[in-house]
Amino acid sequence: MSKLIQWLAHHGPIVMVACCILGFIFPDLSQMLLPTLPYFLFFLMFFTLLGINQRQLLRRMASPRPWLFALLQTGLMCVFCTGLAYLLGARGALLLAIAATTATAPLFATSALVKSIGYDALQAMAYTIAATIIMPVILLVVLWLFAAPDSRIDFGVYTQRLLIFIGGPILLAGFIRQYVNEHILERIYPKVSQIAVILVFTFPFGLVAGFRHSVNTDWQYGLILLAIASVICFGTCILGFFIYRREGLDEAIPAAIASGSRNVLLTLTIAGTYLDTVFFATDWCAAITHVYDADYCKAVASISGRKSRARLMIDGYRMIVIIK
Repeated sequence: MSKLIQWLAHHGPIVMVACCILGFIFPDLSQMLLPTLPYFLFFLMFFTLLGINQRQLLRRMASPRPWLFALLQTGLMCVFCTGLAYLLGARGALLLAIAATTATAPLFATSALVKSIGYDALQAMAYTIAATIIMPVILLVVLWLFAAPDSRIDFGVYTQRLLIFIGGPILLAGFIRQYVNEHILERIYPKVSQIAVILVFTFPFGLVAGFRHSVNTDWQYGLILLAIASVICFGTCILGFFIYRREGLDEAIPAAIASGSRNVLLTLTIAGTYLDTVFFATDWCAAITHVYDADYCKAVASISGRKSRARLMIDGYRMIVIIK
């Protein structure tokens, strides 16, 4: 069993693609899994935080770096992408969908994605928490500009989600790290992290049903929305990478993955009343395509560590690396 999980972890990006395809083929099963994803997310956050020093996380949060990233990811990238979409002719519901998607904070599971390819989950967690705290302000401005002047954010639901999916795992993991011997934790954590690997794969399978519904309704429009969401996730991932590249891969990779991932389900929960059905379709596509950000970053890290020449080919929204 452990060898199988190791194989899954090693071939994670390929397995994620396979899960997306299976979810698309079996939308009823995907739809059945969807309501359980919040519970999986809680434990995924908990398992990731169990391997993170809570005091170091608080020190990271006290520094300006996570908050500067949060302004970049939810604010500046929103302005850039929305402005570009407007210049390219996007209007109305489509422009609102693009603006709301790019104003959305990283997925709660971003730190697990970063950790899965061997980079600093602590930094990714700090980025995620800071951006999630700032997100409602940016999102409210987006709604005022593109939806309705009387738009409101459901801060009650937002606070509940923040406490459950970030505060809860932090407190539980901190309690265990405080009262369980360090040597015991070091012995059991490799086993626990194997469960986290399996949980990661449930998300691409469970999130694809909404996209299948869009394709069934109008397959051409569904593919257009998939292309738009892919450009948003992949483009912001690349943008985040190059902004932080001069600080080294240890800074650039977590920033890139956090920049490209979008917690669109949180946006739907707290502001769905004011968002058009176009956003509902676009957010499913964004939830699907962000899984390739970690694959892209892993490829870039691999290339950057070699002296041989590398050629990058873009096939759709997936980057294929050919080492010569």
